[in-house]
Amino acid sequence: MNTDAELSMQEELSLEQYESALEEYMLLRDMIQDEKSGDLGKLAPLRKEIAGIWEAFKDNAPPDFGSLYAEFQAEYEKLKDFLLYKPLLEKTIVALGGGFSSGKSSFLNAMMKRVLGEDYDVPILPEDIDPSTSVPTYLVHGEKPRLLGVNIFDCRFELQAGDVRSISHGFGSVGKGEKGVTLGHIVRNLFLSVPFQPYEHIAFLDTPGYSAPDEANYSAKTDAQIARQQLNTANYILWFVQADAGTTTEKDLAFLQTLRPDIPKLVILSKADKKPHEELEAVRKQILSALQMKNIPVEGVLTFSATAPERCQTEELEQWFQKINKPNFDNQFAINFKKLFLRTRDFYEERQEQERRRLDVLNRVLTLNQDGETSDMLRGLVQECRHAMEDLRKRADALRQRQTTFFRELKTVGDQIGLQMPEPDEIELLGERRRDVLDTLKRCLTKRGIRPSPQIRSILQRELSGVDVAINREAGGLEYRERLTGLLSQLLAHPGEVHINDVVKEGTGQ
Repeated sequence: MNTDAELSMQEELSLEQYESALEEYMLLRDMIQDEKSGDLGKLAPLRKEIAGIWEAFKDNAPPDFGSLYAEFQAEYEKLKDFLLYKPLLEKTIVALGGGFSSGKSSFLNAMMKRVLGEDYDVPILPEDIDPSTSVPTYLVHGEKPRLLGVNIFDCRFELQAGDVRSISHGFGSVGKGEKGVTLGHIVRNLFLSVPFQPYEHIAFLDTPGYSAPDEANYSAKTDAQIARQQLNTANYILWFVQADAGTTTEKDLAFLQTLRPDIPKLVILSKADKKPHEELEAVRKQILSALQMKNIPVEGVLTFSATAPERCQTEELEQWFQKINKPNFDNQFAINFKKLFLRTRDFYEERQEQERRRLDVLNRVLTLNQDGETSDMLRGLVQECRHAMEDLRKRADALRQRQTTFFRELKTVGDQIGLQMPEPDEIELLGERRRDVLDTLKRCLTKRGIRPSPQIRSILQRELSGVDVAINREAGGLEYRERLTGLLSQLLAHPGEVHINDVVKEGTGQ
């Protein structure tokens, strides 16, 4: 039974509040729908294959298979985004990364404000939101404003511009001082199209900041792994560092080291108004020095302030954006998917080589052994080794079959949605697979059990430091390693006749 006080409070609720509550109810109804887009049905065979890959190889796979598979799934999620929001097709994806309140949303709002004019004070994207309810948001150029969302059930729904704040800042508050409920937890992505996003061929991806599990604002949506997956699917990365921090943090550096090194990165020194002008250059140099010490390549460090335009390197930023503001017909889906298959195949090949060497040793020892009991034990180990080799061979065959089926399904999906996604040749991946040549030599030598003398190591260090692996430019993919290993074996057999340049020339055919 209602008390007089409760009835009085109810009577005080205005018509405006009831209308607001009704609007929010309608928004919630739209957001939780479970009627999936018909386009997603095209991905069903692909989704089945992805699940099968995990079940088939998780028990005997590379140590980093979990991370590889997570990136594999992230690429699939990105493909879903392209299906659910067709304006992403042929766009260059620029992802904004950094810690919470590092200035990502402010940067995008300021960029659009330059188009709208200084009198426009209402931010397009919400700022200073609860990190646990922040939503990854794609921002693209469009003829007219339009806002779409995708919920956790992969269902698309349309929103009004003001709904973004309801999702991120509070929903359902009817009484004064009453805290609303945020709905960011049930929204997977937002897609915002506006005519005042000035770059026609760029899609900006505003990602939630990341935190460690022991931090107060940690949640499943702010997990560093999720942030990493979002950033690693982009074509370019803008990384935000607050100027008043003085330099990039150790957490930022550790996180940046886990991002794909082949994705070009530009550091934005945000909130430049928080530092005296004469100190900004010192901070910029300090950040560059810290990045270089950690071997994190970046294209530069540029200053930015949402409130002090004179502190912004506007011209340099504009030049950078204009350089990449081009249609992107070369999607990376197939290439990024194939990385898991190649890395797993490498693992099986290396394990097979290890077992072959082990078998050779066991057979030699068995030939020389005269003790019957020891011979029985050795024969048991030989049999065990052969079983391991057979298991690895079967797994490698199964992997090849999975790879063939997966890329057949991927091509079918691509043909249906207008994206070219044939299985890439390994020659296309050589740039991805290049590493420091000394690291390549070390792997080759270790694989064959070769230990070069200090003299040889010194020569290799002097002659090959900083040199790209040239031999991998020829067709044949992984086979270049075997060829290089053979050449080095010959080289190390005659250390007095070392001519590194001749060896490289012989190996590359140049």
